Amino acid sequence: MDFKQDVKAEQALMAPSQLIDIAEASEIIFEKDREAEVIEGEKGDNLWVIAQRYDLIV
Repeated sequence: MDFKQDVKAEQALMAPSQLIDIAEASEIIFEKDREAEVIEGEKGDNLWVIAQRYDLIV
């Protein structure tokens, strides 16, 4: 499986009630792809300004 983002696997202890099935995990992983949005900049905008406007990290 290929990821567009850096993915880091960590070992952790969890209660059985916290576990989810593979279908639900896939939905969470790929949720960002479905939420993609095109943003048009305004005159004078730069990447930092746009990121701040939409509460994004640059």
